[in-house]
Amino acid sequence: MSIGILGGGLAGLTVAAHVDGPREVLEKDSRGGGHCQTMQEEGFTYDVGGPHIIFSRDQKMVDYMVGLLDGNVEQRRRETRSSSRDATSSILLKRADGSGSAGPL
Repeated sequence: MSIGILGGGLAGLTVAAHVDGPREVLEKDSRGGGHCQTMQEEGFTYDVGGPHIIFSRDQKMVDYMVGLLDGNVEQRRRETRSSSRDATSSILLKRADGSGSAGPL
C-alpha cells in the first residue's frame, strides 16, 4: 500500500522524507516547495510567497530543515514594521526565550 501525502511544501516533503515504504506526494502546482519558492524574471529574483522563516527551538531540527534545502538558503536579519494610524514601529523577531534572532530567513 502506498501512502499519499497532500502538499509538496516544507511539511509535506519532510513527512515524505521520513515515511518508510511507498509514498507519493500529491502537489497541485507544477513544482514542490509550497510557499518557499523563488522566481527570476527580467534579471530580478523574487520570493513568490513572501519571506519565510525557518524556526524551531530544536537546533537539530533547524539544521535538518536547512539541510533539505541543499544550500538554497539565505540568512537575513528580519525587521518587520507595523503601522497604526500615524505611528510606525519596528519589530525585530526574536526567539521565544529572548535570545538571539529567529534563525535562518
